[in-house]
Amino acid sequence: MKESSLLKKVENYYKSRGGVSLYFYPLAVLYAQNGNVEKALDILLDGLKRFPRYELALLKIAELLVGENKHEAALAYIDTLLTLNPCNAKANFMAGKIHEKLGNIREANEFCKRASMIDPLNYAPKENLEDTAGVEGSGSGRSQKTNDLDIPKIDLEGGNEDEDDIATIMLARLYEQQGYVEDAIATYRKVLAVDPDNREAKEAIIRLEEGNK
Repeated sequence: MKESSLLKKVENYYKSRGGVSLYFYPLAVLYAQNGNVEKALDILLDGLKRFPRYELALLKIAELLVGENKHEAALAYIDTLLTLNPCNAKANFMAGKIHEKLGNIREANEFCKRASMIDPLNYAPKENLEDTAGVEGSGSGRSQKTNDLDIPKIDLEGGNEDEDDIATIMLARLYEQQGYVEDAIATYRKVLAVDPDNREAKEAIIRLEEGNK
């Protein structure tokens, strides 16, 4: 399968860091988007050996395993994540959906209810799963889709972006998209440290800081 130019750029950047970098996550996401799930899982599992508390990676592994109908294996990674951070709304929601697939309706209801309590905006309460079993999604907005961990598209017109800049902007967007506001702001600040005139980073920091008040 033909690799995207963005995948190649990010992979080159990752390799230039000796394969020891948080950018293993966007690289794995790109491989998954490109249809190479096995490669994506290998990268994620290898990255977690170095960064075992990286929540986005644990979530992505679970998502990919669900896509392979390996629900019990996926649940093991979600359980690990929830041990690290019981207040991760997306992980609670995913745990609920996996339990639903496994026929564990009581557990499914409990996890989905917990997700709605943590983040009622994106995980609105719903009827008990006994009445809606098999119905995909129980939240609203971005949380309805299992593929919402995908990275945003990056404009490569002109092809003049430095690989370091591409990887850093990508990671900042990933953090922002998944609601990790402080990490997003910190990463956008890294962009400004290198490129003080970067408009996207400036606007993102203002937007995130205002929304976090």
